[in-house]
Amino acid sequence: MHDVIVVGAGAAGLWAAATAARRGLSVLLVEKTPRSGTKILASGGSRCNLTTTLPAAAAAQLFGPKAARFLRPAFDRLPPEAVRAHFEGLGVPTVEAPMEKIFPASQRAKDVRDALERDALAAGVTIVHNSPVSACVPAQDTAPASARWCLKVEGLETAKAHGIPGRGPEKTGDNQGMLFAQHVFLCTGGQSVPTSGTTGEGYEWLRQLGLEIQPPVPALVGLTSPDGWVHELSG
Repeated sequence: MHDVIVVGAGAAGLWAAATAARRGLSVLLVEKTPRSGTKILASGGSRCNLTTTLPAAAAAQLFGPKAARFLRPAFDRLPPEAVRAHFEGLGVPTVEAPMEKIFPASQRAKDVRDALERDALAAGVTIVHNSPVSACVPAQDTAPASARWCLKVEGLETAKAHGIPGRGPEKTGDNQGMLFAQHVFLCTGGQSVPTSGTTGEGYEWLRQLGLEIQPPVPALVGLTSPDGWVHELSG
């Protein structure tokens, strides 16, 4: 059993896992795809616009008045300038770009992903890929005594754990395919790019736990058209 299981090895999952591990907790990070940070690698045209030059209050307002009230405490706790400083500390120099954007100086999203993954592993996180979670529910009486959460995970029998030896998921026993933890961090992302692994299952798990979910709507999308004249305008 683990103190914390993090579901999803994107930017949020990698950062959260490293933070928890540095507080002395045993942390397992499970990712359904073959690699960490798939959307990081695609973001910003493969350059990864990792934060903004705006101050915390202005950054929160980008999400609209109602969402800003919800997000403001998080932005105050970790303002954009602190995010930039964190990546600098991880060995990722940054540069400013138009429209209040911050990119890695290398212009390579892979450098951002690699830095987050290295930091998590250095903190003591165990990362398991190719292990999709199919259920996340409160632990029942048959679970270990201190377990509060139970996760049903596929592929554990063949998954390879990266990190400190001996801290990976157990692959034998009566609860084969089940993982137990005191705490679970759901970092599954939304459902904007299903091909990257963000297929929206996290929403359903939260609904099953009785939490209200605001229906997600598209915010930044590509526009497509079969008309040839549209393509002639490219550039």
